[in-house]
Amino acid sequence: MAGMEWRYGTLLRDGLLAGLAATTAMNLGYWAERRVRRNVDGPLDYDDSNVPALVAAKVLRQSDLSDDASFRLGLAVHWGYGSLFGVTAIPLNRRFGPVPATAIYWGGMMAFACVMFPVLGGTPPPWRWRNDVIVTSAFQHLVYAATTTAVLRALTSGEGVA
Repeated sequence: MAGMEWRYGTLLRDGLLAGLAATTAMNLGYWAERRVRRNVDGPLDYDDSNVPALVAAKVLRQSDLSDDASFRLGLAVHWGYGSLFGVTAIPLNRRFGPVPATAIYWGGMMAFACVMFPVLGGTPPPWRWRNDVIVTSAFQHLVYAATTTAVLRALTSGEGVA
């Protein structure tokens, strides 16, 4: 039993590290896109805005947050759920292999954002999102999914886990 706990701890650690690396890659993607699209003022998509903080505030039943508290909550949500999502990639990689797992993972994240943001974050439904917003969201989530898979494969090479 102790070996199983260690193994699950290792999987959790690997998933969190992969999610952290993927969140970092996504942030670098936003940085690069801002350098290319200099005409965009403000967020590039809803993940790049205060919408995740609004969703978290609604879930936590915190309606009157100061701008500073909202910013801090946004950072915690962005890095927290970004890192935690890496854990969910492990069973997909184990079951389907890297390319199908990345595609399934990407599709799940896009579906999650396209449902969660309008329902809890007050955004329009995805079919009313501007084209540049949906393209950025799709690309940034692909960066996230591919980075997660690559990091998991690097962390677990030789173990047969990912």
